[in-house]
Amino acid sequence: MATTYLIPPSMLPEVADWDELHTGQRREGLFYSLLLFLQKLALAVGLFLVGQLLTWSGFQSAVPGPVALLQPDSALLTIRAIAVFLPAIALTGSLVLAHLYPLHAPEQQATLAEYQQRRRVTGAA
Repeated sequence: MATTYLIPPSMLPEVADWDELHTGQRREGLFYSLLLFLQKLALAVGLFLVGQLLTWSGFQSAVPGPVALLQPDSALLTIRAIAVFLPAIALTGSLVLAHLYPLHAPEQQATLAEYQQRRRVTGAA
């Protein structure tokens, strides 16, 4: 699951370079802020949905006192599904989206070469 936090920020520089070549604008801040906003939104929606699923499954929240609560089978099954199937579905979806990502190595090398050529011509560092 850690790759979901490592891979997207590592893709931002190549997206920013490609965008600059096609628009002439430097918008790294926009891309990074959009990434962070979408990560926070996904986390908020995910936590809300997990809470709703647990509520619908009959999950018993803790009550004051020494009594240990036994969870119904439906709640235990929901917890297992949340821990196993939801991450598997999310990672499968992210693999599909990663496969559709258009800036693979050859495209990135061409973008980098063109970017460096433009920098040499304009004299920018």
